[in-house]
Amino acid sequence: PTGGFVAHVESTCVLDDDGDPKDFSYCISFNKDLLTCWDPLQASMIPREFGVLNGLARYLSQFLNNNSYLIQRLSNGLQNCAAHTQPFWSSLTHRTRKERG
Repeated sequence: PTGGFVAHVESTCVLDDDGDPKDFSYCISFNKDLLTCWDPLQASMIPREFGVLNGLARYLSQFLNNNSYLIQRLSNGLQNCAAHTQPFWSSLTHRTRKERG
């Protein structure tokens, strides 16, 4: 359809070869334009759009940062990655490695 709008929420959990989480991200986009992302160093959502939609990005970041439940969940994102991926890591990856030695 023409004239439509799409809001997209994306979270990623980057794992090493052993299935241990190394990075966690959480971002919100509008029509493929990245608006705001989780910044673990600042423990908050940070605007990532600095053009026409900057006002929306700042508003959305501020709105989300006022949600203490969301901030708590995002603060635990890396640990939650581990908890949710470990149970099925080996069965889904079927990774094989050459023996060293």
